[in-house]
Amino acid sequence: MMKKYMNNTKHISYDLIFLFIVFISFYQLDMLSPFIADDYAYRFFYDENIGGLRIVDSLKDAIVFQAHDYMTHNGRFIVHTLTAYFCGKLGVEWFRIINSLMFVLLVYGILKLIRSEFGKSKIDKYTITFVLFMFMPCPGMIWFGSIAMCINYLWSACAIIYFMILYKAISENKRTYNLTIKILFFFIGLLIGSLQESFSLGISAALFFYYCFNIKKFRGAIPYIIVGFWLGTLIVTFAPGNFVRMGKVNNLEGGFGLIKLLSNFSQVIFNAKLFVVLCLSLFILLIKNKSSFIRFISQNIVYVLTILFCIAVSLVVFSGERQVTCIELFSFILLIKLLYKYCSNFIESRYRLINSFIIILFCVFYIPIYNNRAFAYNVLESLYKKPVIDQTIVFPEYWDHIRKLNGNYFGRRFTQRLDFSERWMYPSFSNYLSDGKN
Repeated sequence: MMKKYMNNTKHISYDLIFLFIVFISFYQLDMLSPFIADDYAYRFFYDENIGGLRIVDSLKDAIVFQAHDYMTHNGRFIVHTLTAYFCGKLGVEWFRIINSLMFVLLVYGILKLIRSEFGKSKIDKYTITFVLFMFMPCPGMIWFGSIAMCINYLWSACAIIYFMILYKAISENKRTYNLTIKILFFFIGLLIGSLQESFSLGISAALFFYYCFNIKKFRGAIPYIIVGFWLGTLIVTFAPGNFVRMGKVNNLEGGFGLIKLLSNFSQVIFNAKLFVVLCLSLFILLIKNKSSFIRFISQNIVYVLTILFCIAVSLVVFSGERQVTCIELFSFILLIKLLYKYCSNFIESRYRLINSFIIILFCVFYIPIYNNRAFAYNVLESLYKKPVIDQTIVFPEYWDHIRKLNGNYFGRRFTQRLDFSERWMYPSFSNYLSDGKN
């Protein structure tokens, strides 16, 4: 008994040390995350009392700002209230610390989700961290990009993982919960479901279809957390501002014809690399052992359906590589499950080699990632300090720097650059430089 306790304590200590190293490594990169892009717009709100823009200076300002945005621009009220509060009041320094913590919580959440099914593995934390860090969509935007992008995608992904952990615990646990706990589950589902529609829509649809065919399992505390999540999804998806915005964005031009659907599908396939690997892996499993394939799909049907429904949404509206984050996150979880289920003997017999290989690769990649991020950060800081001549910043070197970053893999994937091809960027950038006076 004492030996088992000591082993558990040792494993916990190793995990904590590992997660602390991940936090420090991530934070070093996050320190080079500039105030950029959407952050300019979320820093200010229109104050009717002064008839102009004012910096968001309190949580109340952020709530008032986003209550207006909910009706006119976007339904992500909670996510964008946090964004406005950080952009205006708390600042990028506090954000970097919390954002790094969010990445650590995401790693730990996936670890907990996988270990609840397969137990501890000698390579799990190394593999999960490395793949999340290197192979998720546009990590320079969703992991350590602008405040707006990170809260929308990293923080939402983290919340979704812990929702799946809670849902799994409730559905597998036979215990009876009192009404207070059930109501708490309802509000947790409502909160998480209302964060980000690119996550919520696929999960809500998957849960709906799953329980249509498994209605007897829809009992106990499950209806509370699921119905809460469904309502949250409706709140974020059917916000009046979404319909106002849909009439303005380019990705809906041309309707929903076959060419548009095929174009969006090709974008999904090109950007969702882990999904493609998952499909190939499942195809191999199907050829080798059809019964194992069917059993794996049935045991992970909610994940599979979520991926399929997220793809369906992307066929209709595709806003960029970041939209496949949920597809890639759930594809990654299924890939880990496939590895542990069918390659466990290979993994356990070669874990030292695998871990050493991952650590070496991480160190090799980390240096050029850090250097490119430092370069991008310093260039942008120089741009902010340039004088304005005839309402124009004269800094032609910036475009040369952009081309240099776009010209290599690490600069392209792990940094975020200003994109003046979007018309809203000019006034937002001008407002930022002038503290809202332009």
